[in-house]
Amino acid sequence: MHRWVALAVGLFIVLVSLNGATLVFENQIDRALNSNLFHVRPQGERLPLQGLLEQVRATYPKDRVTSVRVAEQAGLSDQFQLSKRVTVYVDPSTGRILGTRSMAEWEVGLSRRLHLLHTRLMAGQTGEWVVGLISLLTAFLVVTGLILWWPACILTIRRRGSWKRWNSDAHYALGFYTAPIVLVMAITGVIIAYGDFVGPWIARLNAEPPPARPTRVASMPNGRPISLDEALRIARKTLPGAVLALLTIPDGARPMVAQMKYPEDRTPTGRSRVFLNPYDGKVLLVEDTHKAGFGTRLNNLKRSLHTGDIFGWPTRILYLVACLILVLLWVTGLIMWWPGFRRRQMNRSSQRATARELVGGAVVDSGAAG
Repeated sequence: MHRWVALAVGLFIVLVSLNGATLVFENQIDRALNSNLFHVRPQGERLPLQGLLEQVRATYPKDRVTSVRVAEQAGLSDQFQLSKRVTVYVDPSTGRILGTRSMAEWEVGLSRRLHLLHTRLMAGQTGEWVVGLISLLTAFLVVTGLILWWPACILTIRRRGSWKRWNSDAHYALGFYTAPIVLVMAITGVIIAYGDFVGPWIARLNAEPPPARPTRVASMPNGRPISLDEALRIARKTLPGAVLALLTIPDGARPMVAQMKYPEDRTPTGRSRVFLNPYDGKVLLVEDTHKAGFGTRLNNLKRSLHTGDIFGWPTRILYLVACLILVLLWVTGLIMWWPGFRRRQMNRSSQRATARELVGGAVVDSGAAG
C-alpha cells in the first residue's frame, strides 16, 4: 500500500513540496520583485496615520480608502487599500506615495501564482480539495513508512556497501527524521483545504461559543469619525503588548476593526481583533488570542504550523529542508522500486515466450501425428 500510493500521487507530492519550499520565502519574493513599492529608507519617526490617510485621499479623491496595513518593520511601506481594489504604497516617514498595484496585477504576480499552485493547483476550489486529498495521502505515507521502518530501525546511512544499500538507508533514515514535520504539514494541510468542514468541528472544543461580531453601530450626531491615531491608541490600550497590523476604515454605521498581533503571532495581519465604534471610540468587542478558547487556539495555529512560521526563521528553515527531503524520499523510493518492477517485467516476458514455445511445440506435434 505504501509503495502503490507513493507511485500514484508521488509526482503531485513532489510538485506541492517543491512549491511549498519556495513559499517559505513568499513575502520576500513579492517584496524583491516589487522593491519600489515595498522598500523605503527609514528617516526618523513615522508620520501620524491620519496624516498619511489624508495624503492618500487628496491624491485619489474619487476612491474611498477602506483600510490601512501598517508596516511590520522599519524599512517597509504602509499599504492603503482603495475601494476599487487598488493598493497604494506610502512611505510612513515622509508620506511620499511610492506607487499603486491593482488586485489584478497582484493575482498574476509570481508569489501569488506560487501560492495558488501550492494551495489549489491553479484549479480553484476543486484544486484545493485535490491538494487536501494529496495531504491526506501524504499523512498515510508517513504512518505506513514508520511501520515499515520499525523492524530495521535504520537511523544512519552506512558508508560501506553498494549504492543500493546507501539509497535504501537514506530512504529509511531521512524518512524517520522528517516524519514528525511532514506529518504536521500534511494534517494541517488537510484542515486548511477542508476548513469549511473541519473548522466548525474544531471550534466546538471551545468551552462556550465566541460572541457574535458586531456589524452595525449607532453613529454620533456630528457624524465625524475618530482619527486613525486615536483608534490605534485605544486598540493598544485594550490589548497591551500587541501591535497594529491592519485597521479598517468603514463608512456609514459599520464598526472599525483593528487587527492586532502579539509577538508570537506569525500570521500576516494578526489573529486578535478590537471592534470600535468609529464615531466615539467605544470598544464594542475584543477578540484576544491570549484568552481564546481551546478550539479557537487550534484553528489559529493551523496556518503557522503548516508554513513553519510557528517559531519564526528556525522552523521556517526546518520546514524548507523537510520539503526538499520529501522530494528526495520519492526519488530514493522510486530507485528502490524500479529493479523489482524491471525483474517482474522480464519474468512476465519470459513466461509469455515460454508459453508461446509450448503452444508452438504442441501444434507441431499435433501436425506430425496427423
